[in-house]
Order: sequence, then C-alpha cells, then structure tokens
Amino acid sequence: MAYATWRIWGAALGTIMALLCGRPANAAFTVTFAEVGPNVVATGRGSLNLAGLSFYAVDPAAYSFAAVNPTIPNFRLGGLPTTSEDVYGITSNVLTFGPGANQGSICCTTQVNTTIGSGDSFTFVANTDIEVPHGYVSGTALSTSNTWNDASLYSMGLAAGTYVETYAVTGGTDSVTVIVQSVPEPATTALFALPLALLGFLHARRA
Repeated sequence: MAYATWRIWGAALGTIMALLCGRPANAAFTVTFAEVGPNVVATGRGSLNLAGLSFYAVDPAAYSFAAVNPTIPNFRLGGLPTTSEDVYGITSNVLTFGPGANQGSICCTTQVNTTIGSGDSFTFVANTDIEVPHGYVSGTALSTSNTWNDASLYSMGLAAGTYVETYAVTGGTDSVTVIVQSVPEPATTALFALPLALLGFLHARRA
C-alpha cells in the first residue's frame, strides 16, 4: 500500500518537474496594473525577443517619470531616472486598454505620469517601437515596478481585461501583454467579509 502511494507521488512529481523544465522561463513580457490600497501599482516581468527587429538608435534621455497612456497605447516603466535605451522598431497589433485619464481629443491628455519606480527601463509604443536597457540581450529577464500614488484604475482610465500586443520577429512572434486587474464590487467584498466576521465571532465565543 505504502509503496503504491509513493509510486503515485513520484509520478506526479515527475510530471510537475517535466512541465516546469519544459516551460520557457520568460516567454514574453507581461505588465499587470492593480489597485493596492489607495494606489495603482504596475509590475512587469518577462523577456523580449529582438530577433530580426530593426535597430533604430540609442536613446540617451534620462526621463524623470514613468508613464502610461492606454489610448495609443504606450507606457514607460522601470527605475527613475531612466537609463539609456536601445530602440527597436516593431510591427504589432494595436489594442487600447482603456479610455485614458481624460477622455479628451489630443494625444497626451490621456497620459498619466509617476516619479516612483524601480527595475529595468522599458518603453513600449504599439506598432512603433520598443525600448530596452542599452546592451540588452534578447531573451534575458526584465523586471519593472512603478506606483501611482492616490490613484485608481478608473482615474487612470484603465479598463479591466487582458490585452496581448503581438509583434513580429524572425521565425514567428513575441508579445507584450497588459493585464488590468478588475476591482471587486463592494457587494462582492462584503460577501467575502461576512464568513470571516462569522468565524471571528465564533472564535470569540469559544474563548
């Protein structure tokens, strides 16, 4: 009986390890926007395939702010001030991920900036270019984090959903995915809070 159980566990562990080892460590780049307390936090993880992309130039500008504009769409993320970035041209689909902070008529009224950031410098402009840290090697890991204080997904004009911006590379495609997390409705939050309150009440009675 014990031997059979160990065989089952061993087979399961082998399957899990095979899946993990067979999966690319960083298959693409994903940015997630989420409300954390009174702020909005954007975290980026993954890597980028640069194979076959046209190298444009080195952008030496040291930008003092990160930004997001869901209507173009584009974003600049990472540590501030930004470091020099290598600029590559891309051909991609264009998926806007919200109406923007001000549902106005011209480009940059919808851009929302922040001066809080860490990690690698990374810029994405749909169907135009991507900008990566100077000297970046295709396929290596990137990590970014930025915070917009006293903001909400609504105030920044970001619409909940998953948006996959796919761009062409030699031999196939790579992607930059934007995930805007949904905000729980008050009724949903209350629904989850009720059982916790009941457990607390029962615990107090037993004490």
